[in-house]
Amino acid sequence: MARLLKLCRHSRGLRLLSETIMHSKSMLFQLVVLQLIFSIIFGSFIYYSEMDVPNSKFDSIPISAYWALFTMNTMGYADFVPQTTFGRCLGALCTIVGLFCISFPVPVIVSHFAFLYKRDKCGRGVNALLILNDSYRIK
Repeated sequence: MARLLKLCRHSRGLRLLSETIMHSKSMLFQLVVLQLIFSIIFGSFIYYSEMDVPNSKFDSIPISAYWALFTMNTMGYADFVPQTTFGRCLGALCTIVGLFCISFPVPVIVSHFAFLYKRDKCGRGVNALLILNDSYRIK
């Protein structure tokens, strides 16, 4: 791991990626918090909708939140799935909400990367920053 971090100093692309992540850390934090909140909400909904189904694997809200988190990130392992029609509709809605949650911070992160890439390409001086378009300002 330490060697990988040392390599980051010498690689322009890895350095730009790490700077982009540092500039976007508040947006990434908001993404994680939003994912956790929605996973608890959908986990609770799916638990109560599948509670009376025999042989249901949704035994508790934390297990259901685990299912919702992986469903929201479209990685569903299919180790357990809803059996009721309402539960399956909740699963589809959970996937759609997860896609929207993931897609919202992407333009901001891409904008930060574009700004840092142009800054790196033009040089790091004051004149290089004056050349850049004002629409790429980082807050």
